[in-house]
Amino acid sequence: MRPYRLIGDYLHGVDAALNALPEDRVEAYRAELLTGRRANLRIRLANGRLLEINEAVTAEGERLCHLDYCYHC
Repeated sequence: MRPYRLIGDYLHGVDAALNALPEDRVEAYRAELLTGRRANLRIRLANGRLLEINEAVTAEGERLCHLDYCYHC
């Protein structure tokens, strides 16, 4: 599988999961495709409390690697 396909499939999966949540829960979502092999995600969810997730992913060969993952509650 090509690297950009791995990244694209992952981003589509995240987008589908967020779209399944009630609209008022997703405060912000930004996917940034840096190259065909790397992407950054920023997600903010609210439900009386705030959850912010930042993630960096890259395609290495045939697998997706999570370079960095940070969350704040």
